[in-house]
Amino acid sequence: MKPSVTKLIDQLDKPALTKWANKLGLQGIKLDDYKSEKKQDGTDRHLEIQTFLKYGILPDDEAFAGSLTRFFKDKEVLGCEVVIENDYFIGRYDVKFKYKNFVFVGDFKSNQKGVYLENKLQLGAYTMVEQCHACIIHLPDFIFHPVTYNQDAVNRFIICLSEIYNLRQKLEM
Repeated sequence: MKPSVTKLIDQLDKPALTKWANKLGLQGIKLDDYKSEKKQDGTDRHLEIQTFLKYGILPDDEAFAGSLTRFFKDKEVLGCEVVIENDYFIGRYDVKFKYKNFVFVGDFKSNQKGVYLENKLQLGAYTMVEQCHACIIHLPDFIFHPVTYNQDAVNRFIICLSEIYNLRQKLEM
């Protein structure tokens, strides 16, 4: 079975996460509880966006609904929560749309200030399959952030992560 894009990227060492988790612990916040709450918040927001894009139903949160409709008013949505795959992974992108004659695969991110290596790899994996541009859409304000990277380097990185994943599976048998 092919791994998800997330499983491939999760193999990477992320030393900043240790510092972040330590900071939460020092504040008396349990990491598992925090992650669970944030994951649920993200799932809820994605579902609200998906419901709007597929059925035209706006979220109850008026500010969020306003930002959502303003963002998509000049974009042609080509897909939402679509499963994709190639020889190395399976994945699901958040949204694909046409904007100013360019096609983008977009990923919704909450409370994220920058673009990290993991974001470039995730979006780069999607564009390996979709052959288009990539962007992050920062929530809750729907700030559009095109993301650029060297696609050949991303392709090689993803292929190497896939090879490592498959070798680990063989060693763990």
